[in-house]
Amino acid sequence: MRDISVKTIVPSITPDTAAELLNKKFATALSEFQLIPDELVYCSWPETFGSTSGPFGGIGGQALTEFRMEAWTASGYAVIFCGGRILRVTNDFNIGARWRPSK
Repeated sequence: MRDISVKTIVPSITPDTAAELLNKKFATALSEFQLIPDELVYCSWPETFGSTSGPFGGIGGQALTEFRMEAWTASGYAVIFCGGRILRVTNDFNIGARWRPSK
């Protein structure tokens, strides 16, 4: 009999790290912006890129390659990362929308 249990995805960045990054970027002397790790929601999705370098840019082979994208998010604020590397810290994130900034 085969084991068909659901695979657990472990985030490559902790919610503590994500909250710290968001608080650093969006807190100012005039605001009391403060996110705590318990407020963050983890989401993960597969995304296909036209290069083997994926979301990291740089030189890569020309082949369709799938990467697992991840985000810690709360109320539109998010830290987006892949494989433990932070790609973007933003305040305009929507789950299901394009995460990449327009050029």
